[in-house]
Amino acid sequence: MESVNFVRSTLEQWRKGNEDNGAPDKAWEDEQYRVYSAVEGLANSANVSITVPRLAGRQTSHNNLVTDSTSQYYKLTVWHPFLDCTLQSTRDKFSSHQLTLLKLVALMPSVIQSYVLVLGRTF
Repeated sequence: MESVNFVRSTLEQWRKGNEDNGAPDKAWEDEQYRVYSAVEGLANSANVSITVPRLAGRQTSHNNLVTDSTSQYYKLTVWHPFLDCTLQSTRDKFSSHQLTLLKLVALMPSVIQSYVLVLGRTF
């Protein structure tokens, strides 16, 4: 459960980014994570150029964001929706009710017996 909370808080920090103070987004551009740099490396190895799709004046079916760079475009159209979806899935799968039920599973006799076998002692 601590791991789930750690992953969730990390994803939330990545999603928030550093937009408040104008600094670069940590997960997207930082030296430690470099998501966009990894994408560029994969694209180069596959001989694919990363470009912004053609933008139309009256687009209704697709993202039609005007940005300064390809990095910013894909951050807003791919990275942020990916993080949003992952966060929502994490919230759905590991809600507080389900985590409480997970704790109650430890009271089942078969689970208690496995703890006894692992610890090598009886209670």
